[in-house]
Amino acid sequence: MRRLFVALLLLLSACAFAGVGETALEGATSQPPGFARESGAPAAEQGQVTGEPQAATDTAAAVEVAFLQADRQIVYVADMTVATEDVREAARRAVALVEAEGGFLFAEDTHNEPRPEAVLTFKVPPDRFRAVIDRLGELGELRSVQISADDVTERVVDLESRIRTTEASIARLRSLLAEATDIEGIVELERELAEREANLEVLRGELRTLSERVAMATLTLRLVQARADASLAGAITAYAGHDGGVACPGREQALSLERREPVTVCWEITNTGDTYLTDLRLTDPALEVELGDLIVVAGDPDRPLAPGDTLILAYETTGERRIRLRTAVEAAPATEDGSPIQGMTPAELQMTYTLDFFDPPGPPTFIDGLEASWELLLDLGGFGLAALGAALPFLWVVPLLWWGIRTVRRRPGKAEST
Repeated sequence: MRRLFVALLLLLSACAFAGVGETALEGATSQPPGFARESGAPAAEQGQVTGEPQAATDTAAAVEVAFLQADRQIVYVADMTVATEDVREAARRAVALVEAEGGFLFAEDTHNEPRPEAVLTFKVPPDRFRAVIDRLGELGELRSVQISADDVTERVVDLESRIRTTEASIARLRSLLAEATDIEGIVELERELAEREANLEVLRGELRTLSERVAMATLTLRLVQARADASLAGAITAYAGHDGGVACPGREQALSLERREPVTVCWEITNTGDTYLTDLRLTDPALEVELGDLIVVAGDPDRPLAPGDTLILAYETTGERRIRLRTAVEAAPATEDGSPIQGMTPAELQMTYTLDFFDPPGPPTFIDGLEASWELLLDLGGFGLAALGAALPFLWVVPLLWWGIRTVRRRPGKAEST
């Protein structure tokens, strides 16, 4: 009998509180989420839904009035992408900006490889949500923004109603547990009480999380490198003569020159990326030159090299032997005013070229004759060795022939003696 009484009591209390929640939800009028046109605050703050109770003594009607007079519960979320020339500096400014508006940095993910990028998650007061978005968009080039508003009023009311119902059920179970006398009934009530208390904690956690999302809007800012490609292209050419590099560029193929003949080497270096390049460095160990040793034919190595621009350099020299040029070029990414961009990989370039120098033709000398004779002897010796090598596999034929000849000569002599 006691079990039946407990079950009926729990069923009646649950139905009563469920009816209260359903009445409150049915009496609410929805209001579309959004922002006010003038103040920038959520639309729910510009007006409230009002209603009159059906009966002052009806508990469900009282809950409905309280709900109708409350503000709407709206969760605001935004995701935006801004391209900037300096990701680190923009991230620092974004944090300072949000904190000045009453928000705070919730999470951050920053990396430099393969390209600088920072993902910042902020919590912002809803009434400053739109203003913060506008100000963050001024950090660079606003490439995308998505804003959503989720009206969770009904979910909040439902959770609050379920919490009250569960709390009342727990209180009733504790009262019954205090009055219970038989062991079986006590065990059953304790099991039911533990389940209801665990369910209550879950409901309170959900409501707390939802309330925090309503109290502070979530804004995710992705900062990317506006100019993310730093690269160089170039070539080495050369031509005979010295003219200050006027005839640059020269021949792309390897150049052959007489010994000590003047030659001009040309370098063409082009910015093929989408960012300015500064602090240009050029070295060539074969010529033992650096950027300061070269003649500037076109462009200005002291100013940032703009995307698509070409720098032409020249160097006048002579040579005694073959020279294999191995030129290395490096430049740092920068803004238009020459400020280095932190976190970007420098642009690098490797170039090669060959200069051949030979002796000029003239009348033969005694030394030239000796060199020619020696070369002839070497050639003859090489020919003899080659012939010997070719005959080695057939050397066994010589003794065989000799033995055959001697055998043939001996036979006639033996016939005469007989």
